Amino acid sequence: MILRPPAPLIPALAAAFLVAGCAGQGDWPSLTDPLPDPAARTTPYKDPNARPREIAPPAGGDEAADTVPESAEEAAARFVEVEAAYDAALKAYIGARDSIAAAPDKDVAGDRWREAQLLLTRASFVRERLIPLMDLSEAAAALYAASDTLVASERQKLKALKP
Repeated sequence: MILRPPAPLIPALAAAFLVAGCAGQGDWPSLTDPLPDPAARTTPYKDPNARPREIAPPAGGDEAADTVPESAEEAAARFVEVEAAYDAALKAYIGARDSIAAAPDKDVAGDRWREAQLLLTRASFVRERLIPLMDLSEAAAALYAASDTLVASERQKLKALKP
C-alpha cells in the first residue's frame, strides 16, 4: 500500500518550500534584499585603467570631391591627396591591429579588435575615393587593385585575431 498525501496538501507544501527557499540566507538573492538602484543599471562600466582613445576623422572628409575629374592634372592632384589619406588610415589600422596582442585581458583585446575593424573599414572607405580617378590615372587604378587585395587579406588576419 502506497501512502499518498492529501491533494490540497501538495500545493501548500510546494508554496512553503518556495517561500522558504526565496527568503533563505546565503549568496543567492532573496526576497528580503533591497531593490537595486535603477541608475546603477543604466550607467555603463568604465574601466579605471583604460586610457581614452580617439579616432581621428578621415583625411579629406566630406569636403573631398568624389566626382570624376575633368583632367589628368586634376586626377593626379586628387590622387596624391587620396593616397596620403589612405596611407594615414592604414598606419592607424596597423597600430590598432598590433595593439591587440599587447592587450592585458580579453575585454581590452576585444575593444582593440573592434577599433581595428573600424579603422580598416575607414581605410576601405578612403580607398573607394580612388574609383572616380581610375579612368584618368593608372596609378589610382594600380593602388585600388593592390588595396583591394590588402584589405581582403587584413580582414582575414583580423578574423584570426578575434579574442
